[in-house]
Amino acid sequence: MEKSYFSRCLEVAERVINSIWHFLAAWPKVSAIILLIVLGYALFIRPPSHFEAPAIAQVPQGVSVIAAAKFLKEQGVISSPWWFQNLVILFGGEHNLMAGDYFFKKAPTSIEVAWRITHGDYGFPVVKLTFPEGFTRF
Repeated sequence: MEKSYFSRCLEVAERVINSIWHFLAAWPKVSAIILLIVLGYALFIRPPSHFEAPAIAQVPQGVSVIAAAKFLKEQGVISSPWWFQNLVILFGGEHNLMAGDYFFKKAPTSIEVAWRITHGDYGFPVVKLTFPEGFTRF
């Protein structure tokens, strides 16, 4: 008698789960690293779930990394101020944050926000204007 599609799917899922379980049991250090990466993403890097895109976030002139992280947390752009501060330091921008208004089309990760603020990528579309010669004489 042929097995149903559902029972075959259950068997495949059981084999996959058993394989993963045996791998994790055989490699505890790798398992711990994978777990830390997954938890780190879920807790610190992932975009905030309450972010309403598109949005404009403001970083005031002359603020410290700690103050910028506080502003961005209040504006709902980042989930973890601590993680953001460390990323800014990692990118080398702790002494020269680029102040201004930043445009986000979609919910950004903490890594994206830190990179953009340390490199001045404001996210606004660039518009090029060309004035023909003599156009401005009137």
